[in-house]
Amino acid sequence: MIYSPLPVDGHPALTPFTVTLNRGQTYSCAWTGTNQTDPATHPSGAVVLSNKPVAVSIKDDSNHNPSGGCYDLMLDQIVPVNILGTDYVAVKGALNTTGDESLFVMAVQNNTQVYIDGNTTPVATLFAGQYYRHDMDYLPSGGNNATYVSGSKPLYAIHVTGFGCEQGMAILPPLNCAGSTQLSFTRSTSEAFYLNLLVRNGSQNDFVVTGPGTATIPGSAFVTVPGTGGDGGRASVQHHRGASEPGLHREQHERCVLAGDHQRRCHFGLPLRLLLRVLRKDRCERGCGPDAMCRGQRVVDGSVSSGVQRASGRRAEAARCSRQALLR
Repeated sequence: MIYSPLPVDGHPALTPFTVTLNRGQTYSCAWTGTNQTDPATHPSGAVVLSNKPVAVSIKDDSNHNPSGGCYDLMLDQIVPVNILGTDYVAVKGALNTTGDESLFVMAVQNNTQVYIDGNTTPVATLFAGQYYRHDMDYLPSGGNNATYVSGSKPLYAIHVTGFGCEQGMAILPPLNCAGSTQLSFTRSTSEAFYLNLLVRNGSQNDFVVTGPGTATIPGSAFVTVPGTGGDGGRASVQHHRGASEPGLHREQHERCVLAGDHQRRCHFGLPLRLLLRVLRKDRCERGCGPDAMCRGQRVVDGSVSSGVQRASGRRAEAARCSRQALLR
């Protein structure tokens, strides 16, 4: 079932409709009529429900960046509502200074308040399906160039970044996502290539880079994310050549890969092999609603694959959650 607040081809607004798919089939809906290039006509906030697991992706083609003549296709697969978080960090990329570097958050529950960088005054109060855009152009290109966003209720968060006027987008993992300890990647062109890393405070010196190349990840490269109370640190590391396999980090971390140049292309993504819904012990102690899970309990969300991963320290025991489940 699809329920869109705006009309899509063949279906009026606010009228649920059903599509039946067999395994391997896909369905795409959008508005291709009058003013189709106006974001106000896009089915943002549409709800998708399924009686069996499905994968849902969002996309937008020919996005024009205001700082140049670039037109880009941006897309990503979204995640189930029940593994969303309330806290996210976005690290500024290399768009032009007027390139509309953006962090978008969307509410899935009414009366969701949105906060930036730990401020106690909300920048927006959203109803389910509404979104708020935070412009990141004001941030410097280096140093303190991260934004911390939090919500009073679970949120989707999407980061739009890139090089020059070349854009890409990716859905962000919440800070209570366990991340991973190892990432393998191949640099396929000579264009600029960056790793953005986010880690809990105290583990900045634990990264090891192997394989050809000249990149290192020193602890001094990390900067505290504003509003996190010193608990989170981030680093942006440029890798110069070859293929590499960073790994052997003693605590889970989150990371993204950003590659491209100012005139031809942008590749941006967070290569999470899986998502773990893991809540810190202190968040369980102060309460996270009826679905709060604490250390030692199993978290069973969405479509669960076999096996249970036991996280260390203050993290909970979590089941490995597939990205294919009921989606909104």
